[in-house]
Amino acid sequence: MKIPNFFHLTPLHIKKHCDALRKFCTLWPSGLDSNETIEKHYPVSIVNRSYVFTSSNIRDPRSRVVTLQIRLANLCLDEHAKRKLLRLAVGPGPGRNIASYNWNTDILELTSARCPTSKQNTDFLVYVLTVLTLESKKTEKWEIDNPEYDWLQFDWQRSESRRRLVNLLSKHDHGETKSNNRMKEEDVTKLESHPAVVQYREALKSIWSKNDVLNGDQWIKRPDPPKYRHSRLRPIRNVPFVTVPGADEQNNLEKYATATRNLFGLGTGTQQFNV
Repeated sequence: MKIPNFFHLTPLHIKKHCDALRKFCTLWPSGLDSNETIEKHYPVSIVNRSYVFTSSNIRDPRSRVVTLQIRLANLCLDEHAKRKLLRLAVGPGPGRNIASYNWNTDILELTSARCPTSKQNTDFLVYVLTVLTLESKKTEKWEIDNPEYDWLQFDWQRSESRRRLVNLLSKHDHGETKSNNRMKEEDVTKLESHPAVVQYREALKSIWSKNDVLNGDQWIKRPDPPKYRHSRLRPIRNVPFVTVPGADEQNNLEKYATATRNLFGLGTGTQQFNV
């Protein structure tokens, strides 16, 4: 039985095969002279695996594994679409078995081995990428006016902190209550341009910045609880307190504390404002 590989060939035989195949090959395009140019014209990278070994069967189950890589910047997505794509691809759920994302290189990697052949897995990954891209560009009705506790990122213009600050200053003007109990638009613009308010706004953004899926992984897998042999129900003790990512960092807390004191005129960094 002939072994289905090139191990039985000598270097002269291999050279003869290469010379016979050379006439069917074309030169490398002269314009593709750098990795950046190649990625610009061919943004999708597909990795296949092939294994050569001495056996009576040429099939190897490991060769079905296919990996598709693409930089999300090449998909021309806005912030809403990119957030939605990341939550669909690498969010909590079974998506982690297929997709992974590198926040440093902006590369989304899809891997599949569920189909029998590598060609089928390649078609499946192209289909998954197409569906993710099309669905992420859609804006559903429930995504427009979602409440603050369902926000995917901090929005100062719609935040409760901004509303309370404007209401607080609209009720009192140098100790006297305003008749209309509302601030004019030019007063609100003047208020938000004050250094104390700007410092307070930036401090809030720094606290919530790492809670944005565009800035880091929000679904870090926690260690599995210990398994007990005899009893299935054990008393709950020492449950770890999980905070908002970045909210418990000392630097962010100090910036927020300083900005709050300056906002009410209790600090020395910024002058108290009057409306």
